[in-house]
Amino acid sequence: MGRPRKYRYTKATAEKVRSMAALKMSIASIADVIGLPPKTASRYYAKELAEGRALGQQAASSVIMSLIGNNDFQAAKFYLETSPEWNKKNVTELSGPDGGPIEVDQNGSAVDMLAQMLGLEMGEDESSDKE
Repeated sequence: MGRPRKYRYTKATAEKVRSMAALKMSIASIADVIGLPPKTASRYYAKELAEGRALGQQAASSVIMSLIGNNDFQAAKFYLETSPEWNKKNVTELSGPDGGPIEVDQNGSAVDMLAQMLGLEMGEDESSDKE
């Protein structure tokens, strides 16, 4: 077998990487296209990846500002929600009275305690199956 040959950087591949990064493709996908492992692609084409991402952000900003300028807020919201870098997280936080800790009766099952906290009524057959 022997030692693997060194990869040679080419301007043509660099331009492909820049274009794909601008289209918000992942590094893994870009590496597959150019035939390199992701780590090697990141090392050889770090500058092009950064430039491509910046061009993609600039294009996305232009689209969003255009939609907002046309008072099309639904389309702007949809564009952002379907964008790979947009991360909309729903966080649910539970707390007891006045923001304090939740006090739980240790004698019941976990399902009964959860149902009690959420204000649900559990039937006898439902709670006994879960223990």
